[in-house]
Amino acid sequence: MKSIPLGTFAIVALICSTLQSPGQNLNGAYSCSGNVSSGLKLDKASNKWRAVSLNADEKLVIRLNFVKRVQGQHGDPDFSYYEVDISEPGTDTPGRCFNMQVFLPTEVPRTNIKVYDDLKFVCTDATQLNIYRFNLKNGKYLSFYMAGGGLDSSDTDTPNVTMGTCIKIDNKP
Repeated sequence: MKSIPLGTFAIVALICSTLQSPGQNLNGAYSCSGNVSSGLKLDKASNKWRAVSLNADEKLVIRLNFVKRVQGQHGDPDFSYYEVDISEPGTDTPGRCFNMQVFLPTEVPRTNIKVYDDLKFVCTDATQLNIYRFNLKNGKYLSFYMAGGGLDSSDTDTPNVTMGTCIKIDNKP
């Protein structure tokens, strides 16, 4: 039986240690554009909600920055934590996306978003009026705006949902 030199094992170990974990390949920026948008508007005359079709003009840039890889516990799948920023194209002030989990381990900041290996994640903006659901595997997203229509101080805003697509535009976090 032929033996393999110890140096070969060291080289293989070095190569394996530099490979990215499954989640790290999401680092970078994604351009997202709304394709269809619908909402609800309160008809003041009849005091009933009406469905309305809206312009799907939503444009977002999301930027993901890998934080750490976590091994699933008790049969749960492995996942990665990312920091996720969301902004409108051309703006220099991105908004941070926040984790929507009610119970987070105390060592996990609310800015860490859990992304499973199927490349799906959900987050909300600081106001918690906008909720985003992304699937980077198929390049689709949903955004929900949950204010207006007389439900809060705004009578003019329309609660709505927009569905669109995302493409990767930059590999830098």
